[in-house]
Amino acid sequence: MRFAAVLSFAWAGLFGLIVLDQMVSAATGEQAGSALLAIWNALIVFVYVFIGIGLWKGERKAYEFGVGSNALNIGIGFFWIFAFNGMAGVFLIPLEITILVILLLHRQYFSAQ
Repeated sequence: MRFAAVLSFAWAGLFGLIVLDQMVSAATGEQAGSALLAIWNALIVFVYVFIGIGLWKGERKAYEFGVGSNALNIGIGFFWIFAFNGMAGVFLIPLEITILVILLLHRQYFSAQ
């Protein structure tokens, strides 16, 4: 489970770079709507950090949130790639799929709690 936690931290780090780019775009006036998007995405980064901490500790709630959030983000990532040519998903989706597969393969670890 610690590998899934480390990958969750890596996902948060990569997405954090996207958030920084959105904040810079908002601050320079390049894209006015980037400020709200950056705030929302920063919250998602914090959620992934908390999921990673919970997975590291082996908590059942972190497993449930990890499965749900990764499944949801895989779908959203594919939507962004095809609808808006959002190439960030190319880097994030493989991480999300890997985390989801690891969690599903080790579900018995969390069901024992």
